[in-house]
Amino acid sequence: MRYLSILMIVLFAGGGYAQASLPVSGTVADDEQHFLVLDIDFGTATSAAITVSISGNSATEGLSAFLGDLDAMAGSGVATSTDQASDIGTGTINLSVTSPSYTGTHQFVLEVQSDTGLGPVAYTGTVASTTLAPGAITLASTNSHVDSAGLVAVRLRRSGARQVTAR
Repeated sequence: MRYLSILMIVLFAGGGYAQASLPVSGTVADDEQHFLVLDIDFGTATSAAITVSISGNSATEGLSAFLGDLDAMAGSGVATSTDQASDIGTGTINLSVTSPSYTGTHQFVLEVQSDTGLGPVAYTGTVASTTLAPGAITLASTNSHVDSAGLVAVRLRRSGARQVTAR
């Protein structure tokens, strides 16, 4: 009986390590920003750490990334519940934002660009949460923005504003 109990524990221990994850990848060109809007289903009331692990392939241009809780930012009007980092080479960037206690689906944004503003830089990574069920993180939409002579994007991570202004 003792051996059967140990066998059952070993067989079912892996079930506790299931997590929500979503692979992300792309290539950012010169002065381009990729915006990935994520739908995250929290299910019943829970708080969760949403993490990003991402890296680029350019040793000269590097990568810059931003993770933000859109619902929290919209509620407060400023860039709260955010994390950002950059790497000048091919290292890995790790970001983490802990949500308030949410029920149902809420939106987060991942913004990626080259660290120098030049490119192209290919990137790969994962958005994950060990608290949420598999499949809870999905890609709602993507958008790319290229700075031009006529437009300047007011970046979320610098000011918390979400607007585009003409020069």
